[in-house]
Amino acid sequence: REARFLRTAEHRRELVRWEAGYALTMLAVFLGIGLFTATAGRRPLRSLRRQLSLLDPQNPWQRVHADERDPEIDALTREINRLLDRIQETLAEVDRASARIAHELKLPLTLARLRMERVVEKVDPAIAEQIEAELDRLGHHLDRALLLARAEKGGLVLHWERLRVDELMEALLEGFRLLAEAEGRSLEIRARRAE
Repeated sequence: REARFLRTAEHRRELVRWEAGYALTMLAVFLGIGLFTATAGRRPLRSLRRQLSLLDPQNPWQRVHADERDPEIDALTREINRLLDRIQETLAEVDRASARIAHELKLPLTLARLRMERVVEKVDPAIAEQIEAELDRLGHHLDRALLLARAEKGGLVLHWERLRVDELMEALLEGFRLLAEAEGRSLEIRARRAE
């Protein structure tokens, strides 16, 4: 009787139901394991991405680290840190080069000023004044470059003082006035004293 049941269509349907249930259960288990593995595998990448997004461009000494001991993530972290090392070295070299260039330009500028002072009587006063203004402007830009190089190295101490805006604007507009005069224009400042 059981042998006959095993050969019937009903038995085959029952067998298909059991196999389908078993296959769906196994599929759900494998999907769950795959999802868990994928989520766990992305966790270190998310951590690295979060650390990279928090890196401050003004602070090239920061590094990233791996939270988990995965050889591939460790290799990726080492490569990222190696790139950050190179960026830090490049920025340091740029700082050194800009400071070196600014210092090297200081001497020729000083010599040009001294030579100008010697021949100022022989040159047309208007031209001498223009040359002196340009030398002053170059000296100002050079001092600013040296100041920025020192500031980036953390070598500045803040010193607060009162400043007259009208005098500052006059100094800033001096070079622009020369350009404006060459085009037949004029620049003026209107300032009121603060009370």
